[in-house]
Amino acid sequence: MAEESEGANASKEETADAAEIAASPSDAGLLKLSNIERTDLATDFHPAMSHVDDITQEIKFHFALIRDTWTMNHIRTLIIGILAFLIGSISEDIVTGGNPFTSGPAGVRELGGFGFFQVALSIALWFWFIIELWKLFPIMKGHSINLLVTWGAGMVGMILFHIPNSDFPLAVSFGDLLGGLVGVAAMIFFSFIVKMAVSETRDEHVRVRHFSEDPREIEVQMREHSLKAWTGSFVIWFVLILINTWAGVHFVAERHAERNLVLILHLVSGVYLIAATMHVLWYPQMMLGTDTTKVLSHRARESHRYDSDIGDSSNQISNGASTNEKEENMIAGFCPECNTPSPIHRMADGEPFVPCPNEVCSGGGNPLANCPQCKTELPARLTCSSCSINAPVADFLPNVEAW
Repeated sequence: MAEESEGANASKEETADAAEIAASPSDAGLLKLSNIERTDLATDFHPAMSHVDDITQEIKFHFALIRDTWTMNHIRTLIIGILAFLIGSISEDIVTGGNPFTSGPAGVRELGGFGFFQVALSIALWFWFIIELWKLFPIMKGHSINLLVTWGAGMVGMILFHIPNSDFPLAVSFGDLLGGLVGVAAMIFFSFIVKMAVSETRDEHVRVRHFSEDPREIEVQMREHSLKAWTGSFVIWFVLILINTWAGVHFVAERHAERNLVLILHLVSGVYLIAATMHVLWYPQMMLGTDTTKVLSHRARESHRYDSDIGDSSNQISNGASTNEKEENMIAGFCPECNTPSPIHRMADGEPFVPCPNEVCSGGGNPLANCPQCKTELPARLTCSSCSINAPVADFLPNVEAW
């Protein structure tokens, strides 16, 4: 009896351990937002502050994901970016004030050997940093340039603010703002492009990859793919650019270089800005996957699809070999239940392709879009011809996304 009791207890312990392991997010797959416990401290204080608890939960989620997914490649890229910024921001001429009567090519020719080496090294590190960003975040490659252009536009804007008034924003007049406002407008424009592209690609991702006829399930997936914390990080990144560029230009605008605290602010904010840039690029890459998904706004995506349809039609007429090559680059779909080959496949650009349900039409395209040939709405679900299972289009394609 004692042995039977001990065996029963051991069996219970093994069952409990197995259940605990099965419930572990790390073993079940990549951590999800729903795996993070949500505290309701702000909601209990006032229901209107529930968004604070949402953002707090997402911040914890981001830190947990960074801890689980960042590798030495991420750390190396971060160090390269910080070194590129610091080496380019600190030099003997900057600290001592330099020669205010030389500028442009003449000022470059007056650089000493070590100063010229610093400039060349900083430029090389910046290029290395950009290449590493492209390798780590391929679907955000174009937007990484947008972020750096925004940073550069902020620097140009601050220079134009300080040209008529070296103490900007003190004793500023409206006429002194016109040039700098052009740079700020460029910052807002490029930032808006990135924000809209990520938000609308997230919406497209949920609508296509996580399609469900139950609207409650769509709401769950939208919550799982929430961008509240990412948006907050993006706003912080934008503010850091304003602080960093103002501090850098404000320091050099004073001829005797005596605003040491402003220089320290420029250096510290620049280090945080490099980290914030990587975070802004990293999270959409994690959320949307590592395949060839294109992060585009809705308008840009429709234009891209239209151009692709025209290009496909042109290629089919002019060169059959190019069509065969494109078909070789497609990723075939299979039934999630019986593994029977499916007519659904993923195109070379990462978009899912669904054949037109119209029997007399040979066209197709993205789920829920209109067929480019007969304008019939393409389905978001498919019934397997072998086992008759009905499932979303995404279930018939290999899972190449993060979650």
